[in-house]
Amino acid sequence: MSEISDRLLSEIERKQYSYGELARITGIPKSAIQRYATGGTPKIPMDRLETLATALGVSPEYLLGWNESREDGDFTNFDKERFREAMGEMSSADLARKLDCPKSSISMYLSGQREPSKMAVQLIALNLGVNPAWLAGLDVPKFSNAKIISVKEKTAAEAGSSVDEKHARLLELFDLLSDDQKEMIIAQLRGLVLRQTARDEQ
Repeated sequence: MSEISDRLLSEIERKQYSYGELARITGIPKSAIQRYATGGTPKIPMDRLETLATALGVSPEYLLGWNESREDGDFTNFDKERFREAMGEMSSADLARKLDCPKSSISMYLSGQREPSKMAVQLIALNLGVNPAWLAGLDVPKFSNAKIISVKEKTAAEAGSSVDEKHARLLELFDLLSDDQKEMIIAQLRGLVLRQTARDEQ
């Protein structure tokens, strides 16, 4: 197996993901992930490598073997006590529904059996209304001092019209991403549109 496959398999096992779970999170077919992790495919497309790295909470450079540190410079810790505090009276099932993830993932984050990826920390923080850096254990305010204006309100004010909830939610999540991640999402969306167009024309 290549070093990339070794590191990928190691991170999948470290995060205790099944190939099926990782496929659901990333949108990459389960069979492809299995081939990448076991060395069945010699090359992994860069966009998929970046997607897998994001889901696993490591840098693409680490998976490529260019860097010995898993981190890419952003916060990588997760404070489960702060997570419990931020959840308040919200149940694991309710948060799982909001995040569109299995309830077992929330339970594992709370128990410390699994650490969420940086992307998951940001999504959790957004849904709980707290600062992602605070949730990651950093010495920062729990809530942002800035006035929070929802994307829906901002876009509606700028456009002079209302924005539906799905569009607003998409924009909120998109704003959490790095520039590279935004490019990756745009590429994935283009692919989805092309596949849908091809299906519609059949």
